[in-house]
Amino acid sequence: GLDQDSDVISAPVIHNTIFVSGLHGSDDNDGLSLETPVASLKWAISLALSGTRIWVMDGEYRCVN
Repeated sequence: GLDQDSDVISAPVIHNTIFVSGLHGSDDNDGLSLETPVASLKWAISLALSGTRIWVMDGEYRCVN
């Protein structure tokens, strides 16, 4: 956020990370570790709360409605 007393912008606070792997993930996983990634960006976004980092690993990702 922006500090009221200066022009310095602080880094965002990251509370947790959700890992995504199009190659090795499953949307049945919790996504909370490199060993248990979810498979889709859509599912990762649905799990994310404010302050969540989404770590996208190798894979092919397509927009599916």
